[in-house]
Amino acid sequence: MRTALLSGLLVTVLWWVSAENSQQAGAPTGREASGRFFGGRWFPREGRVSDEELQALREEARSMFDFGFHNYLQHGFPKASLLADHSPSWAVLLGHDSQGGVAITLIDALDTLLVMDREEHLVSAVHWLDINLSFDLDARVHVFELTIRALGSLLSTHVLLANNLVIMPEYNSCLLRLATELGDRLLPAFNTPHGIPLSWVNLRNVRITFYAL
Repeated sequence: MRTALLSGLLVTVLWWVSAENSQQAGAPTGREASGRFFGGRWFPREGRVSDEELQALREEARSMFDFGFHNYLQHGFPKASLLADHSPSWAVLLGHDSQGGVAITLIDALDTLLVMDREEHLVSAVHWLDINLSFDLDARVHVFELTIRALGSLLSTHVLLANNLVIMPEYNSCLLRLATELGDRLLPAFNTPHGIPLSWVNLRNVRITFYAL
């Protein structure tokens, strides 16, 4: 019952927001109201995307990424994620570790920093990882999570930097070293009789844990 009421409330709110937006100055109505406002202008969602709108969308994406990344650095780094404290005001943000304390969100963001033209932050992140990161941890980690977020990002960013040395001329292939170390520590989870990788593994003593996904 509560779920149905919340769903109904959500639909009502979304309808109200949509109706309010459609009444803004310059917005088409009826069948032509296929678009959205951005930066004080109406952009239709029919036909070719203009260069102006494309640039506006790029800047919007960068702004959204910068907001999340900078708040993570300020409140969560070097832990895995950012959580709101359960206080009455919900105003306190705390870092939270879920994957052994390997700064997985920083690793996960490496290639995105490059795509978003945030090369200064990328170089700083690579230097920090080179000096501070080690996977020699007595910690149980999720194999799938570290494979896609950490191993994948380390390898892809290594390739991008190795093929574009102008971005970071001093790059010493530290990401490849870290990826190799992590991969070696994850491998025991794939050594199973049925060929299906296990969900969890201990990074230091290579114990495997039989937990469901």
